Amino acid sequence: MIKPNVSNEYGKLKKVLMCKPFFGMSAEEARIMTGGADNRIPHLIQGYKDFTDVIEEHGAEILYTDEFPVQGQMFTRDHFAVIGNKILLCPHNKPEQDVMHWMAALSSLGKIAGKSLIDPPLDAIIHGGDVILHNDTLYLGQGGSGTDKAGLEFMKRKFGEHFNVKPINMGRFHQLNGRPAVHLDTLFNPLSKDKALIYPDGIDDKDIYKLEKKFELLPVDAQEQDSLGTNVLSLGDGVVVSQKIHGRINSTLRDKSFTVKEIDMPAMQTVGGGFRCATVPLERE
Repeated sequence: MIKPNVSNEYGKLKKVLMCKPFFGMSAEEARIMTGGADNRIPHLIQGYKDFTDVIEEHGAEILYTDEFPVQGQMFTRDHFAVIGNKILLCPHNKPEQDVMHWMAALSSLGKIAGKSLIDPPLDAIIHGGDVILHNDTLYLGQGGSGTDKAGLEFMKRKFGEHFNVKPINMGRFHQLNGRPAVHLDTLFNPLSKDKALIYPDGIDDKDIYKLEKKFELLPVDAQEQDSLGTNVLSLGDGVVVSQKIHGRINSTLRDKSFTVKEIDMPAMQTVGGGFRCATVPLERE
């Protein structure tokens, strides 16, 4: 029985929920997902193996969704977030049966206690990529393509007693790019108690000012942001998993005393996510 326990983005990872690439998909569906480039499929599968090998070498246990009757959910972070000792189901404006499908799949395995699961109301849209924990603070992305105001109000009601729920406005990204940001973790990601990656042109100035009071902000540029440079996964003990293509970011992190595990997996971003997107930490020290 899993006992969810996550209070930040960088404590030592103990258990994590993942889904293998293309699980439950036909060959044609996989080809469409990768933009019709068949050579991306074996590259993505090999890169994913390298990624999971690094996670396990660092001592974390991986629980796969393969046993669940759900397909096409490689980016598990989209659908779940662990906040303290609760697992939040993150509806994407989907029909009720889809949300209940995930809950039934998890509960039926007996791996997660039912009391740990929180099912938001159907009118509250919340995406796991918008939920970022920093000990007593819960940052929640607003103004992007994910979590809406109803989702924010639900999070305040549900978690406000134990966390300082702070919205982070991503409207600036929309203004500059003509499209909304996908999720907060494509713009901002804490790596330790006092350092965080950030795309400063994607977050409103007043929120940047507040974040500067808590973190040394390590900026990424527009090209790095577009290739999901902030979407790294922290394994704990200052170890970070990052794409090999992000050489400048990785050098900066090493200069700041992080250990960077580089994975050569650029095909991952072509199917819509990064290393944080593909993982739901269930337990961190």
